[in-house]
Amino acid sequence: MRLHIRQLDLPSISLKVKMIEHLRSLREIRHENLNLFIACYIDAESFSYVYEHCNRGSLRSVIANASINLDWEFRVSLINDLIRVRQ
Repeated sequence: MRLHIRQLDLPSISLKVKMIEHLRSLREIRHENLNLFIACYIDAESFSYVYEHCNRGSLRSVIANASINLDWEFRVSLINDLIRVRQ
């Protein structure tokens, strides 16, 4: 498994109980369409998180890539999936 580490530039980090609960929940989510969230590292000056690397790139990069032809069937399927997630 290849991993990716991303550091977020946040002015200050305050770990509240609710935030810790959300991070623990993220670690437990398993779905074929989601990258696996593995862990996070927090200190006084930075917040980094570790997740499974996706060879095909993020959804944002796929949608933004004009050379990838997304037919209408795929687009409608993607929109339906996003709506289902929001419900």
